Amino acid sequence: MAQEIQFDLFASVSPIGKDLVSLWHQRARSAGSARHPDSFDAFTRLWTGFNNWGMRVTEADFDADMIRQLADSPALNAAFAELLAADNQGVSYARVFAKFWPIFNVKDLRKKGLRHQFHELERPEYVRKMLDANVQRAPQGNFDRDKPTWHDSIRAIYQVRCNLIHGEKGDSSEDNHIVEGAYRVLLSFIDGVDLYSWPTAGQAQRYL
Repeated sequence: MAQEIQFDLFASVSPIGKDLVSLWHQRARSAGSARHPDSFDAFTRLWTGFNNWGMRVTEADFDADMIRQLADSPALNAAFAELLAADNQGVSYARVFAKFWPIFNVKDLRKKGLRHQFHELERPEYVRKMLDANVQRAPQGNFDRDKPTWHDSIRAIYQVRCNLIHGEKGDSSEDNHIVEGAYRVLLSFIDGVDLYSWPTAGQAQRYL
């Protein structure tokens, strides 16, 4: 079993640091519930707070290491599965988001000369074309779109983040749905398990 994350590390963060995570989360929720929501803006705000929390509880030096630890966390995987099993309305977005999996690395698409090709295809055929070209993607391996896991979901969300933050997202109409899905899944999970209030490993134990 993977070593559990030290969620209690967030308890020792200064009040300013905690307030910053909360502020970005509230800004993300407000942006997503606006009359004319901008999913790209809402997701960016949400990720800013989540990334701040994630780096503090994992003490990772790099984002990729942070994501690996978060993806492998037994408590986070169990909490996500519990919400999904309860048919939580928010986390039901996970199944909608998973229909777009895998999420392809846009940098790799560009390097392979495929970035602006095949956008007219339906998603299943587009995915086949990208898989044939061995484009980097997340999640990898076998996954169940009807029963998405936290491990696969956070890796897919992180790929969305990389595509967006690195300035290579927004080429197709599907991107709006993909970013919206990533935003809704992450927001509903954080709120559904009250993630930022896990000050001790003891609280995480209820999911194990």
